[in-house]
Amino acid sequence: MRTLCGTILAAACVALALTPAAMAAETAYYISEKGSASAVPSKVADPGLQNPARVDAIAAMLPERPRCEGRPISDRSAWDVLAATDAGRGKIAEAVRAMNEPPAVLSDEYYTDINRSGNRTRYESQFNQHSGKFQLFVLAECLENRGRFLPQISTYLSAILSERSWVLPAHDRKLKVFSGKKCYVDLASCERALMLAVASGWLGDRLSAAQHERIRGECMRRVFDPFLASARRSDRIDPDHWWYRGALNWNSVCHSATVRAALMLVDDRRTRAEFVESAERCTKVALCGYTDDGYCSEGAGYWNYGWGWQLRLAVAVMDATGGKVNICADPKCRRVMEYANGNLLTPRSVPNYADGGGARPDPSTLALGLRLWPDMAFPAGESPKTLDGGLGLVALLDFAPKPSFKTDAALPPHTWFDIAQVYLGRAKTKKGVSFGFSVKGGNNGDSRHSHNDVGSWCLALGNVLVGGDPDPAVYTGKTFGPGRYDSPFVGSYGHPVPLVAGRTQSPGEQFAAKVLKADFGTDCDTVVLDLKDAYEVPELVSLVRTVVFDRTECKVRISDAVRFSKPSAFEVPVVTYMDVIAGYEPGGFSLRVPGKSDVSLAFSAPSGGPWRVNGELMFNPTRSSAKRLAIAFEQPVLKAEAVTTFALK
Repeated sequence: MRTLCGTILAAACVALALTPAAMAAETAYYISEKGSASAVPSKVADPGLQNPARVDAIAAMLPERPRCEGRPISDRSAWDVLAATDAGRGKIAEAVRAMNEPPAVLSDEYYTDINRSGNRTRYESQFNQHSGKFQLFVLAECLENRGRFLPQISTYLSAILSERSWVLPAHDRKLKVFSGKKCYVDLASCERALMLAVASGWLGDRLSAAQHERIRGECMRRVFDPFLASARRSDRIDPDHWWYRGALNWNSVCHSATVRAALMLVDDRRTRAEFVESAERCTKVALCGYTDDGYCSEGAGYWNYGWGWQLRLAVAVMDATGGKVNICADPKCRRVMEYANGNLLTPRSVPNYADGGGARPDPSTLALGLRLWPDMAFPAGESPKTLDGGLGLVALLDFAPKPSFKTDAALPPHTWFDIAQVYLGRAKTKKGVSFGFSVKGGNNGDSRHSHNDVGSWCLALGNVLVGGDPDPAVYTGKTFGPGRYDSPFVGSYGHPVPLVAGRTQSPGEQFAAKVLKADFGTDCDTVVLDLKDAYEVPELVSLVRTVVFDRTECKVRISDAVRFSKPSAFEVPVVTYMDVIAGYEPGGFSLRVPGKSDVSLAFSAPSGGPWRVNGELMFNPTRSSAKRLAIAFEQPVLKAEAVTTFALK
């Protein structure tokens, strides 16, 4: 007899309570990827040794003297155009309001607090105030050209150059930089160098010779010299430059900001060429973080971040060499760029997979991609905002011709990343609303940002993710350590994948799916995945997930067929943030989609015996709680099939 667990109605209405003390403890432990011993090492690749002949060849392509990106303040024809825009007037007004705000005093106590409580936000808010206000005043002065923001620029410049560390505390847990023992490159220090390099080039004689010299000296000491030591002897890379061999976003970001800053500040042409040669070698390393079909396993947000910085580097190097060096010439780079379209569920939504979550393609990343591949079209393309994203991005985007976004291009009926094993199907409802579904195979260890989510899926209606893979968790002290998979939003429990014999999936590349079928038609697509190897369950004989996406009916059927060697527990969940309305039929629900048609959710079990629907709220600190509805068999089963069906109402 099928029954409906009455607790689902109560669970859907009651939020979990968290005491202030518990909330403080939960929100205090923000650390970054390198903040503690990681449970998920990044992929690594060998960049090879420096090639002196290539360095010489690149040196011949570079200008005799370093050149700044963007336009100096003296180029009034360029800056006056920007000053006349709404964005330009807004920046000046914002700077006027901030004129009396002094630089934050960077607290040593806050810097070291991460080693006591794990808190990183207090220090970083002070650190970011320095860079945010400095960039604001530089932009305002270049736009207005009246000299009234120069005192604030000098004040903030002095504060930044005097900072005890340009490295974030989360990346300096042993306090080596803080104590003055060494300097090295992290995500923050290289961005500091880039920001100062652009400001120095733009402001010219508005800064004193001593200020320019100090900028060069601090960038050389804190960033350029440590970087070159690893670039010149990549067989003896500084352990704190672990990212140099890392196939992940750090490689792209650290190279991009450092190389661009060096091209603007380093006098010696051959030394500048060493930075570019390193970028060429390590672009190959960064590309290893993407599958050969262009898929980003770190998630869409990290594609925006890591790939966005990779494109900034490519554009800057092409500009510096007169178009002679294109570090994104490898055909794989275009496939990674095509991820922007291929990963769209609908023109306004993407799947939530991995730590990167469901971030849509960033307009600045698309604009930079069009600089390299002008023939590409982006259905969801938007022009980047003027004077947005920091000095380094303004320098690349706001003084170049605006790209032409071909927004009339339609998404294809489906995309299949055959190597990553990720499917996206698309359709239109009778009302013209976009309807999209994605399911992934893959494995549970293809990046530092992987989740245990083999078999996970996402369903979208318009710009709303109706159900499937939940929002990622905010990073805490456990996120990249031994407790990473304790979070249901990283481990498989909180993902829409089966719970097998009471066991969740295991982390590691060996825990993977096999594609049994991938068939795509005009009206219907079918993907069949063998999920057995994602679980360490000896009694599990087989577990097959079959997904049928019916394009004409805007309907999705997910079937999970399991067999055990001895009777075992089995349940299959759905995860959603929508309002859940229970229907009269057992296992029948409506998911209320704001501003869209409701979506019906129906559970059934063609075999396996009596079942029920269990419901709970999964608390995600500082984010919305997700509803987990699971069809669970009431008795252990030898063989069973659970079916989840979605359809428009």
